[in-house]
Amino acid sequence: MMGRQVNFWLSVKDQTDLESIVLSKGSFAVLNSHSSAPELLMKERLERIHPDHKVERFHLVPKALSGEIVWDHNKHNDTYDPDLGRSPVVQYNPCRIEGSSIFQGRFYFQARYVDDLGQLVEKHATFNKIGDSLLRLVRKNLNHLHSGFYAGNEALKLKDAGFQFRP
Repeated sequence: MMGRQVNFWLSVKDQTDLESIVLSKGSFAVLNSHSSAPELLMKERLERIHPDHKVERFHLVPKALSGEIVWDHNKHNDTYDPDLGRSPVVQYNPCRIEGSSIFQGRFYFQARYVDDLGQLVEKHATFNKIGDSLLRLVRKNLNHLHSGFYAGNEALKLKDAGFQFRP
């Protein structure tokens, strides 16, 4: 297993509450996806920089390991993202609501990766410990539905009122 994740469905309120809990721990800074330059523009909160996109991802980086980010360049739109495999980042895909559908969100990180020589490389032990703590925190603050899937309190109320949980 190279990646670890927790998948969920959240209402806007659930999402705001969970983001607040995660960032209140103080160990993470936020990087937006599709940055215009390969530089750390870390923030203390989640802010959309592409409001015209339906889906926007974020990366949470432990402040203590921020100097270890490896950047990927997307030639098609001339933007940069942290290399999820090699960088000490947790990817956060927020849920989105369209009509009466709530689309799944997740927190995901890779604990190890295969290097250029084909060798399995374990990421920094501190990062894996922080990443695992984050996933436990998320699970602890949501309702467990079934294997690997969770929902917020408000999202469950919306589901009872007819909303659909979508992948």
